Amino acid sequence: MSATTIQAPACSEVTELMKDLFGLNVSESSPTVHPLYSIAEYCNPDGEAVGYMACDLATSCRLGAALTQVPAGRVDEAVKDGAMPENLAENLYEVFNISVNLIAPEGVRLVLNRVGQINQTDTYNELKEKLEAAQSTQYGFDVARYGVCCLTIAG
Repeated sequence: MSATTIQAPACSEVTELMKDLFGLNVSESSPTVHPLYSIAEYCNPDGEAVGYMACDLATSCRLGAALTQVPAGRVDEAVKDGAMPENLAENLYEVFNISVNLIAPEGVRLVLNRVGQINQTDTYNELKEKLEAAQSTQYGFDVARYGVCCLTIAG
């Protein structure tokens, strides 16, 4: 890890960002941790990985769907199929990109470097190993119409 350390946000900051991003009611809930499906890596200006965000399949699909108001039933179908559709994966990438604001220390520019999903074995395994080596916090929140989400932030 570099000298840059991420700031762990308060759950209220996470819910407020999601509320503003989706234009939906978002409330805090207890985090329910499930196996990770999507992992985002954030880098400082020197290209060093300094933070991670991750979530399970259901949360990945819910966040991706909520961004562009994809019908909630599509989330249920994707979870039942055990795979995230490409359009939801693209939307989740944007959610992760905007969520950098949750962890960037004041005056430090962080950027989303890459996102790995469980079906991208090499990238996913590398990111999962790095995430598991870092200190992490889980955030639970409920997005109106889409359901309960659990986001892990580590750095």
